[in-house]
Amino acid sequence: MIATVLSGPLLMRLRRALGDDIDVVVLDSARAVHLANAPHPDAVIVEPLLLAPPPDKSFAHFVARFDRSRIVLYTTSTPHALRATLEFIRLGVARVIIAFVNDSDELIRTHVEGAAHNGPAELLLDSLTSRLGLLRDRSRAVMSDALLHPHQYMNVQALCDAADVPRRSFDRSLSVAGLTSAETLLRGARVVHSYPLLRAGRLTVAAVAGRIGVSERQLSTDIKRFFGLSVRRFSHLTQDRVVSALLYALAPAIDREH
Repeated sequence: MIATVLSGPLLMRLRRALGDDIDVVVLDSARAVHLANAPHPDAVIVEPLLLAPPPDKSFAHFVARFDRSRIVLYTTSTPHALRATLEFIRLGVARVIIAFVNDSDELIRTHVEGAAHNGPAELLLDSLTSRLGLLRDRSRAVMSDALLHPHQYMNVQALCDAADVPRRSFDRSLSVAGLTSAETLLRGARVVHSYPLLRAGRLTVAAVAGRIGVSERQLSTDIKRFFGLSVRRFSHLTQDRVVSALLYALAPAIDREH
């Protein structure tokens, strides 16, 4: 789910680009910080100029209010907007999107979906950082990219080609680093990317599978393999449960260490 604090024109562009695939909750800019029962969305897309500028500290209050969400600035390139954007950047927001008049719907959708749906994958990548750090530079970069963008790798051979190593050598280096095989890592990356899409409930299982580059049957099989659950029950798990289960499946050495 995405929450927004946007002016009419930007909100209209966002809704048109996203269609019905992602839940969008519109927050009142004047009350967003103070709503005790406001949601904790995957991402909050905010137009900085809609919040009162410093020195009233509303930017800091807003960041604190949504500390469990990825805050994404969706702004324009006018001087006032860029000054407000810089104030937000100093507070450590996750991402900045500059909206231009000729941005296509496809480009806007790509930006926003990345902001909303990378949370679990990034948590998993962060948890695996120490293990990935034992790989040589190119292999580490490829595996890190595969965890964030699994749809870009059709199969394990594509991973090996990108890393420029034979498959057997690749798997051996992963094993030495305390990780499972490249095949299992790629399957796990696809599953973690499917989770927020399935949890949102806006797409069919087949559509989610298509987004991550596998068949519906393969996705169901992989979810069953990692979690022993149906797709429906998997989609109701908490994010922490999903990430921790995949972590121990993809990095057996971590389980042994604990």
